[in-house]
Amino acid sequence: MVILSAETRQGKVKSRKLRRENYVPAVLYGKHLAESIALKLPLREAEQFLKSNDVGSRVRIKIGDETHHALLKELTREPTTGNLEHLSFMVLSATEKVKAIAHIVVVGREALMRKGVIIQPIDEINYRALPSKLIDTITVNVENMQVGDNIKVSDLEIANDPEIELLTPVDSVVVTINPIKEQTEPEEVEDEDEEKQAEEAEDTESENSES
Repeated sequence: MVILSAETRQGKVKSRKLRRENYVPAVLYGKHLAESIALKLPLREAEQFLKSNDVGSRVRIKIGDETHHALLKELTREPTTGNLEHLSFMVLSATEKVKAIAHIVVVGREALMRKGVIIQPIDEINYRALPSKLIDTITVNVENMQVGDNIKVSDLEIANDPEIELLTPVDSVVVTINPIKEQTEPEEVEDEDEEKQAEEAEDTESENSES
């Protein structure tokens, strides 16, 4: 599990000011904390973490000598620039279930490139579980699927774990394979036009020769 080193911050420091100092504001909260902790994280470490993690990912937050097991619950970016603005982490308790998100990763697409079109209606599954049962990603292999096949949430391994409470409907389609639409070729009108022009030219020549 990734460890992010953080520092406490005092007062309401604006995100832009922190960015100029190469930090991003964050907050750590949870029932088992006396109060929420305002933090700042090194911007480079935070962006590196987000390259392979997303909302719902587990992480260890190290503040001085203390380390908290947490879940990334929310992140915000500036709409126009995409700059990271804020991160929210929730402290995990080993005995308390939490709402989480598992991101769906589809593999084996190459095998279907000439067979069908892959449609993926959903890209994440919402569920509730104890921290020890949290899942960051679910891999779905479509390599052996055929046109007309589909995979639903109920077909996934996560749906068969009695310790995980699914919040996404089990009949939701995760991925389906549609046929490739054949493109209709335009009618070859050029050849017909050329034939007509040739016929007209012949008729003109015969009329001239008769006269």
